[in-house]
Amino acid sequence: PDLAGHAALNATQTAGLKAAVYLAQAGFGQTPAMTETFRPVGPNEPGHEGLPRVAYVGQIFSRQQTAEVDEQVLYGLNTNGMLPVLMHPNEWLDGALVASYRTSVGGAETYFYQNHPIITELYRRHDAGELNFVGTVATISGLDNEDRDRGTQIAAHLTKWSLNADAAVLTKYGGGVPHADMAETARLLENTGVRTSVMVSDMSRDRRVESALLFNFPEVDAIVYCGGNDTSWVVPPVERVIAGNPDAAETLSVSHTIGASAVVGVANSQGATHLRSVIY
Repeated sequence: PDLAGHAALNATQTAGLKAAVYLAQAGFGQTPAMTETFRPVGPNEPGHEGLPRVAYVGQIFSRQQTAEVDEQVLYGLNTNGMLPVLMHPNEWLDGALVASYRTSVGGAETYFYQNHPIITELYRRHDAGELNFVGTVATISGLDNEDRDRGTQIAAHLTKWSLNADAAVLTKYGGGVPHADMAETARLLENTGVRTSVMVSDMSRDRRVESALLFNFPEVDAIVYCGGNDTSWVVPPVERVIAGNPDAAETLSVSHTIGASAVVGVANSQGATHLRSVIY
């Protein structure tokens, strides 16, 4: 009862990571059911001359939340004071990133950092000779307008001038503030000649297109929907509940409505989503 909230979250996350390592060790010496080998990628990697140069720009935290001192999001740091940074795609897949204690609206999951649907798809298209995957930029969403301007401009500059990208795929962290930062980064890129595609979650609850829009930039017109608040299901009561507190047990013991964004693996801002929007 005397344990600080952030310490409890740290202990829970550490336990989960240790359990994952323990389970993975069972695979040592076993033949995997599937393997994938990706060719080297990078801004100066030879062999893909003449193909569209495509980058990935992904948010890994939102400063609308306060990072705890012991959160180890990027290489053991909690992202306080972080500016956008270039990362090799393999760094995402090899464990450089761990999800924050708090995620929202399909914000981020460590599993999908290490099995990133967008990065692995870009790798596959790179290997197939469809495009030249030149690298990634990891960024966070800002705390205020000045913070937003600084972060979005640096992210756009790295993508345009360091990676020399012709196009970029952008994803956000959970929530509405990251939505705006991602859109502004895409707008800046479009204005420098870099074509963009953004992945968004629906922030509305009334199924109206007008309510779902948190930005309206004519330049940013390639938009992929990854689920959100407009889809929900009625779930039955749980017969047996094993919960850490009475409130959770009480919530699960009765029927209630749950939104898609609250179901792991349904609405996901990293590309691991199973929803799409249809206007009819």
